[in-house]
Amino acid sequence: MDNCCKCFELAWTDGPAVGKRLRVQVVNEGGNSTTANSRTFMILTPGGGVGPNIQGCEAQYGYDWGRKYGGVVKAEDCVTLPERLQAGCYWRWNWARGDVNGWGIDYERIECPRELTDVSGCKA
Repeated sequence: MDNCCKCFELAWTDGPAVGKRLRVQVVNEGGNSTTANSRTFMILTPGGGVGPNIQGCEAQYGYDWGRKYGGVVKAEDCVTLPERLQAGCYWRWNWARGDVNGWGIDYERIECPRELTDVSGCKA
């Protein structure tokens, strides 16, 4: 896991969030995340879908998490999630303006902001 704890700044190049930037920290790595000169970032947010790990949240909490890949399809569906997760679900619709799957991004490695490492406890 060469990238664990490293931070990147993502810049959206298309879709409704074009021009927006987000700083992220890698907390897990696996599968085919890097091919040729491209990289896939999975931004885990409440309501973003359970992905390949259907044994996790869905089994534990029993809520409607939306599509396996992509989660809820509109902001109004965030109310189907546990109350403490709804704000994170609304972030995607309010900040990113929609379903972020498949949008183009540019990325660069950055020094990890303290705000991220204080939460994760992880330093590269």
